[in-house]
Amino acid sequence: MVKPLSQTLTWTYADCVRPIEMKPGIMVAILWRDERDRWAAIVTLEMEATWCPHRSELYVLSGAVSDGKRTLPAGTFVHWPEQHDATLSSATGARLLVLSTGTGAGELRTSLGAGVSVPADRPLPPASAGIYEQ
Repeated sequence: MVKPLSQTLTWTYADCVRPIEMKPGIMVAILWRDERDRWAAIVTLEMEATWCPHRSELYVLSGAVSDGKRTLPAGTFVHWPEQHDATLSSATGARLLVLSTGTGAGELRTSLGAGVSVPADRPLPPASAGIYEQ
């Protein structure tokens, strides 16, 4: 019997995942996704790009982002609760590791933004991912 993805150790080589252009200035490389629509991705914001991280946690890998109140430099971890809607921007560009904490159909599309075409059954590329079953 195959375990659901939420109960399976999975790995992905981020450099091998082809990014999706969410909108001009924002690229998303989906690293992992489970049957409950939780996901992990590398989000790259180009200079002056803006993005709203709905129900997610993020770690700033490089560059810096601002939520309008504070600047979050590389090395910063942020948890955005469900009731908190922030708009992030980057004056210089940034690369983020983003983990969705929301669940439910459409959460990936909602978090990534309107107009994003991400097939519901998009698999991870075989050359960049592995599944370990005990």
